[in-house]
Amino acid sequence: MAHQGSRRKVIEKGDLFVHPEINKDYVYRDVLEEEVIKQARTNRGIELPGNANQLLVGSLFRDQSKPWEGLAKDHLIRAWESARYFVLLVLQYLTDDHTYSLLIGSVIEPELEKLRQALLDKLTELTAYTKRGHPLPVGNRFLTQIQKARSKRQIQSLKAKLNPSNKHDGESVFTMNDIEQATLALESSRDEFAAADIIDQMQAYYETAILTFIDNVAIVGIENCLLDPLQRIFTSQVINDMEDDQIRELAAEPSYICEERDRLTRELAKLQAGLRTLSIFNTQKPSLDGPPSMSLDF
Repeated sequence: MAHQGSRRKVIEKGDLFVHPEINKDYVYRDVLEEEVIKQARTNRGIELPGNANQLLVGSLFRDQSKPWEGLAKDHLIRAWESARYFVLLVLQYLTDDHTYSLLIGSVIEPELEKLRQALLDKLTELTAYTKRGHPLPVGNRFLTQIQKARSKRQIQSLKAKLNPSNKHDGESVFTMNDIEQATLALESSRDEFAAADIIDQMQAYYETAILTFIDNVAIVGIENCLLDPLQRIFTSQVINDMEDDQIRELAAEPSYICEERDRLTRELAKLQAGLRTLSIFNTQKPSLDGPPSMSLDF
């Protein structure tokens, strides 16, 4: 989110060697200000001249935050896949192949799919406001960032418009007239000032909103919609709520095992019968000294 969350990174001239004309992921601030000025002129709101159009602040924020949904969706799906992989490993370790396949097909996979859909539904809820809503910053962080941005921009603008009357010991010396002229030049460029303020407000709100969004994805999404319900997808209560036929199907042996047991039982009975028959011949053991003697009576 830190590197790819913003659709375009706003940079100053000379900040990067990468030219925005070549890499569309970047935009020079003065170029963005021109875009905002054009939008402000065609979409004039009820704000006073020289003030920021709050509708443009929201529009610019929505444009900048477009990658959020895709990045969050990829992250949520990877988290779900990791949880699913873990569950399958645990079941594979605890059960035999037959029970494993039955549990996965009839119980576990349907519940895991519900968790996956719950994650995607929660993401839709979390991103709905960024697509349609108006920025509503809460807390002092937003105001602090706005004040810093305005002060920095005003100082930079004054420096750019100040013309020193003379120099003393190598340092520029400004008269009150120089400062008044520079201040008047700033006030005369009301559209530029308003455009810069719109960008400042958007960036300040963006930095505040992105932290909230990341926390919501981790806590409201993964913790509440995946990890917490994951431990309840197969419990003793779930088994108690099952139909008798379903429990019988899960607990019963496969038919081929029953058939094999019956076959082995029949074979065992035959072998035992043969053993009993052979045991009759073991009642009289032949002499080891030769054939038994015979007496003939004449």
